[in-house]
Amino acid sequence: MGSTSDFTEPVTFETETDTTYQLDDLTNDTQYWWKVYAENQLELGTWSDETWSFTTHILVAPDTFSLLGPEDGATIQVVPMTFEWAAAFDPDAGEEDFVYYTLYISADEDFTEPFEYDADTNTELEVEENLEEDVTYWWKVSATDGETDSIMSNQAWSFSIDEWYPPYGLEANLDDETGIVNLSWLFDEGPQQDRFMWFTVYRDSVEIDRPVDSVLVDTLTEEGIYTYMVTTYYQAHETEACEPVAVEYIPNSVTDLKARLIPDKWSIVATYPNPFNLIQTVVVGLPQSSKLTVSVINTLGQEIDVLTDEFKKAGLHSFTFDGSKYSSGIYFVNAIAPGNMNEIRKIVLMK
Repeated sequence: MGSTSDFTEPVTFETETDTTYQLDDLTNDTQYWWKVYAENQLELGTWSDETWSFTTHILVAPDTFSLLGPEDGATIQVVPMTFEWAAAFDPDAGEEDFVYYTLYISADEDFTEPFEYDADTNTELEVEENLEEDVTYWWKVSATDGETDSIMSNQAWSFSIDEWYPPYGLEANLDDETGIVNLSWLFDEGPQQDRFMWFTVYRDSVEIDRPVDSVLVDTLTEEGIYTYMVTTYYQAHETEACEPVAVEYIPNSVTDLKARLIPDKWSIVATYPNPFNLIQTVVVGLPQSSKLTVSVINTLGQEIDVLTDEFKKAGLHSFTFDGSKYSSGIYFVNAIAPGNMNEIRKIVLMK
């Protein structure tokens, strides 16, 4: 075997009777030529019919690399979030040999059940995942050239999502003669104010308007009890709703009704938004104090979450169901007040 086709300085290897031979310590990215000479016990021999060549190329994994941002311990106030990292150098990169990256985000430092995002060959990625507030998340990046094992970034950094600000202090003042309801609520701007888009006002779980100011006038035309709730909508994020307020409208009544009422029937008053993305609010009305159990059931009839299971006073009670751990689909809310109510309401999770 030699490094030139004319075998000027050949290297020979004896294999005795074997027809294979393993070579070690060859120079990387070098062309070699080889042929074989066969000899019998009488020292009579002949060369192989052909002389072949080959080129060595040793696969080397990309070098380690560093995360760039958001920096370790950062508080993120913008969604979608942009993650950046340094490019990993691939020592044996060729024209069609690229480094591919995967971003991992986890709610624990051990990355037990991480979210995975394919970044292809990019060294930054926007993530629109609706992550929870007041939770420390960890992120890291893996790199591979598709031919060798993946390597991880030098660091795994943490970050958290800044608090979103839902409305609060909702008031509903009903003019019983005209059916006009003047709604108003309070709102703290907070650091996310530059991403504020509108408030969403719901009447009986149905969206009725998207005002940008914290007031709204609604007009009722039919007799009944109506429940109002308001959320704040930022870019790509809707907050939880404020505490609901109910009004009872009786046309032409001269009774001075209060905006906040104890309901006159046992029921699931509202589930909103529906369909929902991750967070579902459930409002249950109790005409009298009672033991109350509110649970969430999947389509197999299995109980997957219990929102409350305790004694509650008469009035409207609001609970939230976190759907982040569950797949998109149909679920059911079951509210039970022994001897008075056993109601089921369908909700739809859409991620």
